[in-house]
Amino acid sequence: MSTYKEIFGKAIKSIAGDPNPSPVTYTVTVQSVDGANKYFIDGVLTPTLELYEGNTYNFDYSAASSHPFRFSTTSDGTHNSGTEYQNGVSVAGNVTTIVVQVGAPTLYYYCSVHSGMGGIALTPAADSTLEGQIWYNESLGKFRSVVMSGAFSSGGSLNVGRYAIGSAGTFTAGLAIGGDLFPNPPGRGSNSTEEYNGTSWATGGNLGTSASWRAGAGTQTAASGTGGNAYGGSYISTSENYDGSSWTSATSAPYIAEGSVSTGSRPASIWGGGGSPATSPEYPPKFFYGDGEGWTAITDANNANRYAATFTGTQTAALLTGGSSPQTANTESWDGSSWSNETAFPRVFANAGGNRVGTSTSGVVAGGTSTALPGQNLTSTHWNGTAWAADAALSVLKQSSTSAGTQNEYYVAGAPNPGSAPGRASTEEYSKTIYSPVAATWSSGGSLNTARENGAVSGTKTAGLYAGGKVYPNSFKNESEEYDGTSWAEGNNLGTARSNIGGAGTQTAGLAAGGTNGAPGSSGVQTATEEYGGTSWTAGGALSTARMNTSTAGLQTAAFMAGGINSSNNLVTTVEHYNGSSWTSGTAMPGERSNSAAAGTQTAGLAFGGYVPPSYAFANTTIEYDGEGWTAGGNLSVARYGLGGFGSQTNAVAFAGTTPPNSNSNSTELYNGTSWSTAPNLATSRTGFSPSGSFNSGTDGFAAGGSQAGNPMNAQTEEWSPEVIALDYKNISSS
Repeated sequence: MSTYKEIFGKAIKSIAGDPNPSPVTYTVTVQSVDGANKYFIDGVLTPTLELYEGNTYNFDYSAASSHPFRFSTTSDGTHNSGTEYQNGVSVAGNVTTIVVQVGAPTLYYYCSVHSGMGGIALTPAADSTLEGQIWYNESLGKFRSVVMSGAFSSGGSLNVGRYAIGSAGTFTAGLAIGGDLFPNPPGRGSNSTEEYNGTSWATGGNLGTSASWRAGAGTQTAASGTGGNAYGGSYISTSENYDGSSWTSATSAPYIAEGSVSTGSRPASIWGGGGSPATSPEYPPKFFYGDGEGWTAITDANNANRYAATFTGTQTAALLTGGSSPQTANTESWDGSSWSNETAFPRVFANAGGNRVGTSTSGVVAGGTSTALPGQNLTSTHWNGTAWAADAALSVLKQSSTSAGTQNEYYVAGAPNPGSAPGRASTEEYSKTIYSPVAATWSSGGSLNTARENGAVSGTKTAGLYAGGKVYPNSFKNESEEYDGTSWAEGNNLGTARSNIGGAGTQTAGLAAGGTNGAPGSSGVQTATEEYGGTSWTAGGALSTARMNTSTAGLQTAAFMAGGINSSNNLVTTVEHYNGSSWTSGTAMPGERSNSAAAGTQTAGLAFGGYVPPSYAFANTTIEYDGEGWTAGGNLSVARYGLGGFGSQTNAVAFAGTTPPNSNSNSTELYNGTSWSTAPNLATSRTGFSPSGSFNSGTDGFAAGGSQAGNPMNAQTEEWSPEVIALDYKNISSS
């Protein structure tokens, strides 16, 4: 049966059945793809697997018994200087079984006999509370299970440190009402009100009566504060209403009390509990409806001892848990007519800061005191309508605090200090992070209309540009093509047919500079620069040095070109900067280099791989450019030339190319600003990419064209999608 889940505020239909079954048996077969053997798992070419912690997975390779199926922490396992991963792995006959261990690393599956056959296996943690929820990943066009994790971070501090504070409002429009200034002696009540905007606290209107332990309800602009302990330790029944700027007197509560609880809205609240010497028992289970003008008794709660309890929800759907005296773990719900006992809280407690967080089916208790665990109640505990589950821990013990928000986003502010020190003003904010366990991957895209290599490439995965290039054996092209993320369409022609061109910029503001038109001797290597405006090419400023096979990156109006091969067939170190009209000299590279890839901007660029002296040696080095000088970066795992590259200086992608001794590669590596790491392979090994760097953040890109073994030209496009970026609940609205 299918269900619907709310994710990012949108109803998304979930898959039927268990999204995280165990055990699972996969059938492994082998087929030839582009002349190379590849694993197919349940008929799918080298899919990215999701193997959840604690689950068991069987891989039956009986139909491919000459290709033993194994795991490694390194792409392509023992064929890439890695070792076989054996933790929780067993082999019986032609079946490899893995019981995924808690904390298992990202794995790669591979053939122990033959290289280049496998793919990636993610090992996410299973989260039973989120099973059945899915998220549609637009970049990949796939549905994936959702994983959430929460954490606390520092928020804005109260202007007045205190505790025993009344609460109302939301995370971005919260209210702190009154409170105690000093823990000893008690009863030094405050009349101050503060308003929270999700970032900082601002002073609001003062209460008419200074008091701590007030019960708050409503919103920042329509709140109530009822009961409490006035200065000197006297219990009160006073009730006041807040309109967003000032407090006015309202009908008093039915009895004097401190530590009472309230929830709902000002015209429709529910109030009761607390401690009162005027009632019997002293900690009564009495509750009342409030409309801002008066009070109406409702059925008593099932359990007494609701002093400093937590209470959340509405007048007709509320959750009540914990409290004292003595401290209790009792939990019960109110449906508008009766109370029902629910699963007890995991421990007895009182004085928590979660009295305004969540709903009757998704409430929160954060911090508090406990006779069972004195001083140790730092955790937040979430209610899902049926059961309680522990979540992230506060950094500092919070009790008798003010709080507001939802189960996914809330704050907890204020707390007592020992002795006679003023109460704490610190605020901690809780937020969920949501992500889908989808690794970076290459996927098939539309094919070029003309198969070719070494054209000028720019743009992004959904707005790409390919200009010029060469068709084997020696046909130089001037055609341009534009990519929309699905297919290539003919664009306007370059003024000069050429290949081995430096490319930079975007689809509608592209740059093609240098290269060769194939003419013999010095006449073939170009100084010409052309600019694309989205419809046609126009001449730009000429390079100072004719060159091809350069490292080129940046924008049409702020590009750099480094190294390459000049008209005398020599490797060079010279660097030039383009400003949209002319080239000027920049700081030379630390050594000659050609056929390398580039990424980034004119002032934060990268050059990696390629040829270097002596004798055109394969390079694995990376050098970083800041617009004024070069520094060494991390080395590629695999030396290569004729590779492709895109991204930024701190988030770059290197792919394909020619590797020693002279083999086309399909491997991919990712740069984080310090070092390179292996990533999923392209489906097709190829070389002959224009050494250009598409100006993007590394979040997407494409590989188009190139040449394969025996020099056949390739028209195929593959699209790069990175690992999904986590979203914070605070930032969902702006994402």
